[in-house]
Amino acid sequence: MKGNLLPLALVAVFAVSVGVGGQQAYRQLTELRAHAAAAEAHLRQAQSQLQGAQPGKNAPRLESLRSSLAGARDELRLIDRRIDSLAPFYAIAEAIPWVGNQARAARKLARAASHVGEAAYDSLSVFELLVPANEGADGAKVRQVAISAAPSAAARLSSALTLVERAQEEIKDLSEDGLHPGLAKPLTEIKTQLTTFRGLLRSGKDALKILPQALGQDGEQTYLILVQDAGELRPTGGFIGNYGIVRFRDGAMTEVAFNDAYLVDWPYYYSGKALPTVGMFARYFPEATFWGLRDANIWPDFDRSAKQAAWFAVAEGVADRVDGVIGIDSHVVQPLMKVVGPITITEYGETVDHANVLERIRYYQTNFPGWQIYERVGGRLEGNRKLFTSLVLKAIMERLNGLDGLGLLNMGLSLQESFTSKAVQVYFDRPELQALVESHGLAGEMKSATGDYLWVVDMNLSAAKDNLYVKPRISYTASISATGETVSELEIVYDYYTRKGPLFMGTIKRGYYANYLRVYVPPGSELLAEYGTDEPLDTFHEMGKTVFGNLVKVYPGNLRNVKLRYRQPLKLWTEQGKTRYELIVQKQAGNDVESFEATISLPPGSLVVDPGDFKGTGNTLTYQGPLSSDLRLSATFTVP
Repeated sequence: MKGNLLPLALVAVFAVSVGVGGQQAYRQLTELRAHAAAAEAHLRQAQSQLQGAQPGKNAPRLESLRSSLAGARDELRLIDRRIDSLAPFYAIAEAIPWVGNQARAARKLARAASHVGEAAYDSLSVFELLVPANEGADGAKVRQVAISAAPSAAARLSSALTLVERAQEEIKDLSEDGLHPGLAKPLTEIKTQLTTFRGLLRSGKDALKILPQALGQDGEQTYLILVQDAGELRPTGGFIGNYGIVRFRDGAMTEVAFNDAYLVDWPYYYSGKALPTVGMFARYFPEATFWGLRDANIWPDFDRSAKQAAWFAVAEGVADRVDGVIGIDSHVVQPLMKVVGPITITEYGETVDHANVLERIRYYQTNFPGWQIYERVGGRLEGNRKLFTSLVLKAIMERLNGLDGLGLLNMGLSLQESFTSKAVQVYFDRPELQALVESHGLAGEMKSATGDYLWVVDMNLSAAKDNLYVKPRISYTASISATGETVSELEIVYDYYTRKGPLFMGTIKRGYYANYLRVYVPPGSELLAEYGTDEPLDTFHEMGKTVFGNLVKVYPGNLRNVKLRYRQPLKLWTEQGKTRYELIVQKQAGNDVESFEATISLPPGSLVVDPGDFKGTGNTLTYQGPLSSDLRLSATFTVP
């Protein structure tokens, strides 16, 4: 709520002093400004105290954080109580048009802020369960304490969650329309912040439920980490150039290792056990000689690709079994480096931080004058170009292993964007754990949809880092007729812009970006026309969806427009004279789509009742924004 409380108090002053003009009311409300400013200062302090957490040095930081949150909570309580004490003046003010709306909103915002202040302070008690018992301890001790404290910590987060839900209830009926800007803006921000806070509390509560099992309380747990290079895009985020194995037992990380995927794929191939390129894999990789771990993620549904990767990991001797799979792409490396700080890789004489880590990884992967350390594989020498990447990732994991409670909280907050953008995806072999992961949007699964649906999936077949330079834009239109027939049009613009320099030149092999495009649409859809593809699009069915797909070539310095027109069996819901349209658009992990636009033409004569996240004009719905996470857009309308 930082930055929002002072405008709240100022507008309260304005509303009541105009409505009443009482000197006593004015004096009391003037004091609210001081309390709001003090609460804001405490919240800013608390935010800064969460930054830069260091292993074993956070007990003093926790004490300061507790003091700041207590100060903010107390100031917010005072604001709420002072406003309540002015109830007679508010009764008069609320009878005055416009002024009354401001006064009502100010009261509800103050009460909501008070609930959130209580919730934030209560949430801190979860970390008090961890830090005092393990000051100076390593990450294993932190996790062991967390396992034993998980039930009571989950109960405390449930209490905080109840307070946040009360805050949401206070302001759910408030609208920004007609409010003074000093209240409208805080209301918008507080709604967003409450949604985020509620999500964090739910995630934390559910994470504590699975923590004991996930960290090996019932026996050793083995996790496969897929390191996906978004510069060479694949359906779940990128080419699997490196993989990692992490093992936990009773909270302790017993093993962490990273390696080049080629160094297990090639022995698998030479052993004569490699899977042939058959079925869907042959469609997607017509030039491939065999199927291995590096190419396991051929489906955008992370659950399905993760299971295939786990199978390869066992078949290729990486692990005896896999209890879970974690997919990360290159977008997550920089926020992790901000948490752990600079790392020195002694084998290369390099020090990397969040600012240069991706550039140095690219250098050692794509520039052959860089160090090449060789390992003998299958009777031949293979260049281990990914060794630098493996060493960086192992060092990051070892630093994360040393974080205590506040350090882990700081990491979680730093990765929020990575979670929503699918830079981190998780699969558990245990169904009960997987269900919780799915409920929090971390599973990367293909969503079921009874209404409209779209997922554009690109797959780089160039064996090069073209996706560092290819930025797609997506436009979608749907025209719904009076009979319910729906014709959709999709345009994808691939912008392959030219950059000079050795890194760029070192990424081009074929001379063009070879992209196997897949467009997932509602089942039963029929392709009517296409434009801009190198070969006619195939129509097939996969994971409960109709798919249009084939190869698209994009040359450096050029734009490539791909257009599709198709008919779909759209389902609309009508209840009490109102019809609802819903569109789910999924984001491909690792794919930096520059923009997404949608235009929905409703049946002639329709009237938009509630546009939702769309903008509604006449019988047309429009949406424009980034595709940084999955979208679920809906609107209600009436038809003549």
